[in-house]
Amino acid sequence: MREGLRIDRVEGDDNDRHKIERVRVNDRDELVKQKNGEQKKRYRDVYGSVIKKDAPSDAVK
Repeated sequence: MREGLRIDRVEGDDNDRHKIERVRVNDRDELVKQKNGEQKKRYRDVYGSVIKKDAPSDAVK
């Protein structure tokens, strides 16, 4: 789940002792460039996990 989280700096510099950072979830969909040059959309759920967009209708209950 390394790509599912991100750390945002809210206040302070790299070398500050009292900086403020927040851990957030990457829940936004994104375009990913593939090896053959095409772009594919990567979908994420609210927890940051990569999901398939076309899930079977019986999987959602």
